[in-house]
Amino acid sequence: MRQLKFDRNEDGNIAVVSALAMTALMGVTGLALLYNQANWARTELQASLDTAVIAGTTLPDGTPDQQRIAAAAISFKTNLQSSGLADNADFTITVAPQFLVNMTHMSGTTTGTVTNSLGVALGISKMALETTAAAEKIKSDPLCVLALNSTQPA
Repeated sequence: MRQLKFDRNEDGNIAVVSALAMTALMGVTGLALLYNQANWARTELQASLDTAVIAGTTLPDGTPDQQRIAAAAISFKTNLQSSGLADNADFTITVAPQFLVNMTHMSGTTTGTVTNSLGVALGISKMALETTAAAEKIKSDPLCVLALNSTQPA
């Protein structure tokens, strides 16, 4: 008789359901935080790279390519540090920025990774970021045109 009463008793189910729901909720929260963190990091990384290629193209005509690349690298590092991204423990640059110069055209690429320990519950603790930028110097000093390619994948 006592066993039948125990089998039909529904008291305490809220604790079991809450525990299961909280596990899923923590995973989704971790994923949302990772996505938000990755979006912020990608925006800052893109802004730093955009500024760097513009800095490389604003140098006067006749400036050697190595000097343009050096100016772009300094600009990238400075902007990344001022954004706070360089000091963020959850962000690492996996490939240092690489710049190419072709006469009046300059382009750059870099990649990074954002980590988040709350995303582990869903099996996603890292998100890779990749940014590219290009700028073209026009004939008048020191003007520059930055074109963003909307057909490139994000």
